[in-house]
Amino acid sequence: MTGRKIPIVGFLTGASLTGGLIGAWEAAALVAFDAELTTSARGAALLVLLGLGLGAAAAGLAATAFALFRRTRPGRFLCGERTVGPVIAVAAALVFYAGYYLNVNVLPGKLHPLSLAVDVALLVLAWAFVRFGPRLRFGFGAAAVISLSLAVGAVAAAIGAAGGSRRLEPPAAEPPPGAANLLLITMDTTRADRLGAYGGPPGLTPHLDALAARSRVFRHAYCPMPLTGPSHATLLTGRTPRELGVVQNGMPLQAKAPTLAETLRAQGYRTGAVVAAFPVSSKLGFGRGFEYFDDDFAVAGAATRLTWARLAGSLGLVDVKARLQRPADEVTDRAVAWLAAEENRPFFLWVHYFDPHTPYDPPPAFRDVSNAADPHVRRYEGEVAFMDAEIGRLLGALDQAGLRDNTFVVAVADHGESLGEHDYYYDHGRYVYEPSMRLPLIVAAPPSAPCPCMRSLFGEPAVDVTKPLPLGALHGFILRTLGSNAKRPDYSKLERNEVYGESWEGDLHYQMIVAAGGEEKRLFKLILEPRTGDVELYDLLADPAETENLASSQPRIVDDLRRRLVAYFAAQPPLASADAADAETKEKLRSLGYM
Repeated sequence: MTGRKIPIVGFLTGASLTGGLIGAWEAAALVAFDAELTTSARGAALLVLLGLGLGAAAAGLAATAFALFRRTRPGRFLCGERTVGPVIAVAAALVFYAGYYLNVNVLPGKLHPLSLAVDVALLVLAWAFVRFGPRLRFGFGAAAVISLSLAVGAVAAAIGAAGGSRRLEPPAAEPPPGAANLLLITMDTTRADRLGAYGGPPGLTPHLDALAARSRVFRHAYCPMPLTGPSHATLLTGRTPRELGVVQNGMPLQAKAPTLAETLRAQGYRTGAVVAAFPVSSKLGFGRGFEYFDDDFAVAGAATRLTWARLAGSLGLVDVKARLQRPADEVTDRAVAWLAAEENRPFFLWVHYFDPHTPYDPPPAFRDVSNAADPHVRRYEGEVAFMDAEIGRLLGALDQAGLRDNTFVVAVADHGESLGEHDYYYDHGRYVYEPSMRLPLIVAAPPSAPCPCMRSLFGEPAVDVTKPLPLGALHGFILRTLGSNAKRPDYSKLERNEVYGESWEGDLHYQMIVAAGGEEKRLFKLILEPRTGDVELYDLLADPAETENLASSQPRIVDDLRRRLVAYFAAQPPLASADAADAETKEKLRSLGYM
């Protein structure tokens, strides 16, 4: 090999072989490794061919561009002087990895290290075939392309390893002496009546029930909207979805109000989060204030978020569903690893579980834990049980680390799920009935912090069931409690005489008020359809299933609650347009079953 000639066949073969190997890996991964990424045998073959073609095209385009720049024929620069090989190789590598980055960027700023590690391994294999294969002495051009692509891949892998989660510099402030920790657990799509502490099926949620046994349990907590993004935005800021401009999933949480993480980080807290689904990802602003924000979904599935599969999916050649969520065991693994870090600072850790969300697909060990007649409900309850087991593992890690005695634990859902009530099946977001709006909320103070509430004879926290609680009240309660060093949490600050909520899906819009009934110890819910003026009224303590509409028999209550409801929403900002989400965000939400 003199180095003065670079055979065009070798150059193109090396590049196309690299692309073909990556296409073959992606085809195998789609077929075998991740149930949420699917394709057919035809699609797998197309991926291999697409990889071969794109690899050759990248090399050919790079050669043509440089030939035009130098005003000569592409072949001459593929077969010319030694200096041309590295130039074309760099161009080909840049074309390849620019395309890779644009396609793999499912989540903000992610070059997943596992994905790129696979690419690096395949590039090494391609180089070996090209360089040392029998009778394949392709020379300097192909070797340069593969070698320099390998170098770019290694650098990108290092970037991906550093950027797999969002990390900020530690705060300069010193936390107050003896400051308590906060563990915030949010349970996506979790109905209150599926927890044993709320009268749910016995044995389904033993770990949450054990937590509730030493905690304050709130029976009538409500979300402001039955959607993941809006409810979490309210929880983290204390503002309503309308005030934040987050009234649909996919709308970004802008810096209109400080988040819990921003406030606590400014006070010297170590802030970390592990989230399980895209609607609360850092791309949408939910990572503000966190030193560590882990929204890098699916370790195994990440290897399949590669160039050719995304491109083939966008062309309609392959049915590809990007993985935008991860299971509870992976969430717990990462949260426990973060807890294990030795840092002499109080912490705020937010752990988000997504499993009860559709599609209901619990692990095999949890598929037979429910006795429900409806198979969909059985699977939903299996997901709840799986999540509960992982929450138990997380709480166990907290105990083993000796952190329980100085940690507040708040476990709350973002919204519930309708399982057929009011002819609404296996979904949420459309109506404001109890299955979607009522939340389980458990607040466990550290054992060293005296609880002002008295226990009943049955060992259950005494609760004024006629007091509703808005999800947004948790924000201020947490900051007040931690600011007082967890000495005496004032639970009365959480409860309200009335709470408000709404749902918005397409042309459907409903608003609700839940209000305590004064000395009669009743809890009324009024539902209003603003366009038509239609109302429904339910007595929630006497009729928790909302089966008897009292609107016609209680006109005075209807008039009072309607007046308060209309006045409340008149003072709120108007609903923001759902078109605020970009096209890529909308596609991700469709993959999760939204929109």
